[in-house]
Amino acid sequence: MQEAFVKIYNHLKDYQSAGSFEGWVRRIAVNTAITGYRKNLRGRLEDEIDDRSEYANSLVEHHDVEYTMEELMICVQALPDGYRTVFNLYAVEGYKHKEIAEMLQIDVNTSKSQFSRAKGHLQKALLDLSAQKIPVES
Repeated sequence: MQEAFVKIYNHLKDYQSAGSFEGWVRRIAVNTAITGYRKNLRGRLEDEIDDRSEYANSLVEHHDVEYTMEELMICVQALPDGYRTVFNLYAVEGYKHKEIAEMLQIDVNTSKSQFSRAKGHLQKALLDLSAQKIPVES
Protein backbone atom coordinates (compact mmCIF):
# COMPACT_ATOMS: atom_id res chain seq x y z
CA MET A 1 0.00 0.00 0.00
CA GLN A 2 2.80 2.36 0.93
CA GLU A 3 4.56 1.69 -2.35
CA ALA A 4 1.37 2.53 -4.26
CA PHE A 5 0.98 5.83 -2.41
CA VAL A 6 4.59 6.76 -3.14
CA LYS A 7 4.05 6.03 -6.85
CA ILE A 8 0.85 8.08 -6.86
CA TYR A 9 2.56 11.00 -5.13
CA ASN A 10 5.58 10.89 -7.45
CA HIS A 11 3.37 10.80 -10.56
CA LEU A 12 0.72 13.37 -9.59
CA LYS A 13 2.19 15.68 -12.23
CA ASP A 14 1.43 13.01 -14.86
CA TYR A 15 -2.31 12.89 -14.09
CA GLN A 16 -4.04 14.56 -17.05
CA SER A 17 -7.63 14.90 -15.76
CA ALA A 18 -8.83 12.81 -18.69
CA GLY A 19 -10.63 10.31 -16.47
CA SER A 20 -11.58 10.16 -12.83
CA PHE A 21 -8.80 10.69 -10.32
CA GLU A 22 -10.16 7.76 -8.30
CA GLY A 23 -9.84 5.44 -11.29
CA TRP A 24 -6.28 6.62 -11.95
CA VAL A 25 -5.32 6.00 -8.30
CA ARG A 26 -7.05 2.62 -8.31
CA ARG A 27 -5.19 1.49 -11.43
CA ILE A 28 -1.81 2.43 -9.91
CA ALA A 29 -2.67 0.66 -6.64
CA VAL A 30 -3.85 -2.52 -8.38
CA ASN A 31 -0.84 -2.65 -10.69
CA THR A 32 1.54 -2.05 -7.78
CA ALA A 33 -0.10 -4.87 -5.79
CA ILE A 34 0.09 -7.23 -8.76
CA THR A 35 3.76 -6.39 -9.33
CA GLY A 36 4.51 -7.06 -5.66
CA TYR A 37 2.61 -10.33 -5.82
CA ARG A 38 4.58 -11.48 -8.86
CA LYS A 39 7.89 -10.63 -7.17
CA ASN A 40 6.95 -12.66 -4.09
CA LEU A 41 5.49 -15.53 -6.11
CA ARG A 42 8.77 -16.69 -7.62
CA GLY A 43 10.01 -19.91 -6.08
CA ARG A 44 7.04 -20.43 -3.78
CA LEU A 45 4.69 -23.36 -3.83
CA GLU A 46 0.94 -23.03 -3.53
CA ASP A 47 -0.29 -23.36 0.06
CA GLU A 48 -2.18 -26.48 0.97
CA ILE A 49 -5.69 -26.06 2.36
CA ASP A 50 -8.08 -28.14 4.40
CA ASP A 51 -11.28 -29.49 2.95
CA ARG A 52 -13.89 -26.78 3.48
CA SER A 53 -17.00 -28.88 2.95
CA GLU A 54 -17.40 -29.56 6.67
CA TYR A 55 -17.85 -25.84 7.29
CA ALA A 56 -20.40 -25.07 4.58
CA ASN A 57 -23.42 -26.47 6.43
CA SER A 58 -22.40 -24.92 9.74
CA LEU A 59 -22.34 -21.42 8.24
CA VAL A 60 -26.03 -21.57 7.42
CA GLU A 61 -26.79 -22.05 11.11
CA HIS A 62 -24.87 -18.85 11.99
CA HIS A 63 -26.33 -16.49 9.39
CA ASP A 64 -27.77 -14.19 12.05
CA VAL A 65 -24.38 -13.18 13.45
CA GLU A 66 -23.24 -9.67 12.50
CA TYR A 67 -19.60 -8.83 11.87
CA THR A 68 -17.85 -5.48 12.05
CA MET A 69 -15.87 -4.14 9.12
CA GLU A 70 -12.72 -4.57 11.21
CA GLU A 71 -13.49 -8.26 11.83
CA LEU A 72 -14.08 -8.87 8.12
CA MET A 73 -10.88 -7.05 7.18
CA ILE A 74 -8.87 -9.10 9.69
CA CYS A 75 -10.26 -12.31 8.16
CA VAL A 76 -9.43 -11.17 4.61
CA GLN A 77 -5.93 -10.01 5.62
CA ALA A 78 -5.29 -13.43 7.22
CA LEU A 79 -5.75 -15.17 3.85
CA PRO A 80 -2.60 -16.53 2.15
CA ASP A 81 -1.22 -13.99 -0.35
CA GLY A 82 -2.43 -15.72 -3.52
CA TYR A 83 -5.92 -16.29 -2.18
CA ARG A 84 -6.17 -12.70 -0.87
CA THR A 85 -4.99 -11.21 -4.16
CA VAL A 86 -7.51 -13.11 -6.27
CA PHE A 87 -10.29 -12.57 -3.70
CA ASN A 88 -9.71 -8.80 -3.64
CA LEU A 89 -9.50 -8.52 -7.42
CA TYR A 90 -12.65 -10.59 -7.99
CA ALA A 91 -14.93 -9.85 -5.03
CA VAL A 92 -13.84 -6.32 -4.14
CA GLU A 93 -12.54 -4.80 -7.38
CA GLY A 94 -14.99 -6.63 -9.66
CA TYR A 95 -12.56 -8.08 -12.19
CA LYS A 96 -13.49 -11.22 -14.13
CA HIS A 97 -11.42 -14.39 -13.69
CA LYS A 98 -10.10 -14.03 -17.24
CA GLU A 99 -8.84 -10.49 -16.47
CA ILE A 100 -7.30 -11.64 -13.20
CA ALA A 101 -5.55 -14.52 -14.98
CA GLU A 102 -4.05 -12.11 -17.51
CA MET A 103 -2.95 -9.62 -14.82
CA LEU A 104 -1.34 -12.29 -12.62
CA GLN A 105 -0.12 -14.40 -15.54
CA ILE A 106 -1.91 -17.49 -14.28
CA ASP A 107 -4.48 -19.86 -15.75
CA VAL A 108 -8.17 -18.88 -15.54
CA ASN A 109 -8.89 -22.08 -13.61
CA THR A 110 -6.16 -21.20 -11.12
CA SER A 111 -7.89 -17.87 -10.52
CA LYS A 112 -11.21 -19.65 -9.98
CA SER A 113 -9.73 -22.21 -7.60
CA GLN A 114 -7.81 -19.54 -5.64
CA PHE A 115 -11.08 -17.62 -5.23
CA SER A 116 -12.93 -20.76 -4.16
CA ARG A 117 -10.23 -21.59 -1.63
CA ALA A 118 -10.24 -18.01 -0.34
CA LYS A 119 -13.99 -18.30 0.25
CA GLY A 120 -13.40 -21.55 2.13
CA HIS A 121 -10.80 -19.92 4.36
CA LEU A 122 -13.10 -16.96 4.99
CA GLN A 123 -16.02 -19.24 5.80
CA LYS A 124 -13.95 -21.11 8.36
CA ALA A 125 -12.62 -17.88 9.88
CA LEU A 126 -16.13 -16.43 10.12
CA LEU A 127 -17.48 -19.66 11.55
CA ASP A 128 -14.76 -19.62 14.21
CA LEU A 129 -15.54 -15.97 14.91
CA SER A 130 -19.29 -16.59 15.10
CA ALA A 131 -18.70 -19.28 17.73
CA GLN A 132 -17.27 -16.51 19.92
CA LYS A 133 -20.19 -14.11 19.34
CA ILE A 134 -23.74 -14.07 20.58
CA PRO A 135 -26.30 -14.10 17.71
CA VAL A 136 -28.19 -10.82 17.16
CA GLU A 137 -31.89 -11.00 18.02
CA SER A 138 -34.31 -10.00 15.25
